[in-house]
Amino acid sequence: MHHPKVCPYMDLPLQHVDHDVLAAMGRGGGADVFMALIDRIRSEFEEVALRSTFMVGFPGEDQDSFNRLYNFVSEARFDWLGLFRYSQEEGTPAFSFDAGVPASLAAKRLQALLELQEEIMRERAYEQVGKSFRVLVEGESPEAPGYWEARSWREAPQVDGVVFIVDDVRLQPGIWCEVEISSIEGIDLIGSIKAHEKRRTDRKGGR
Repeated sequence: MHHPKVCPYMDLPLQHVDHDVLAAMGRGGGADVFMALIDRIRSEFEEVALRSTFMVGFPGEDQDSFNRLYNFVSEARFDWLGLFRYSQEEGTPAFSFDAGVPASLAAKRLQALLELQEEIMRERAYEQVGKSFRVLVEGESPEAPGYWEARSWREAPQVDGVVFIVDDVRLQPGIWCEVEISSIEGIDLIGSIKAHEKRRTDRKGGR
């Protein structure tokens, strides 16, 4: 499936994959259902970036249910993943539940998932080396002097990685560039410009 007006980036806020934990959250689905959905998406799109969000430590999450979540993340290989630890919030249905997973154990589970996903994201980034992407230049990098930061269709603002442009050229925020990826830095891509377009400043009905 391909359409010029559709960005092949999908955010699937799954939250968990264990049936009992999902039921306690008031949600449906499960590991098998979610994996079938992911497989279908990847079969429909030649290239697609997938992001999701998971919570650890929800009341009722035992070691078996956490293991299901860990194994699912390992198999699904999301390009990007948001992970956080459950905390009680007044006014939510879960506020009346038992405290559940001890904070120290929930923290260990969160760290295990963070380390797993960090490695997956590095592998996914490395798979992009040698490819070319049309990227939108955002500006000079505040973290890497001399580099420009940009984003392709793979990276959502603020939550995902970036594309670093290393060419010794003067760019402008808002222009589009064709960038060939040559290496990675952590989960970020590094590349050089193949071509770039000037930012359009003309407006309809005026100059």
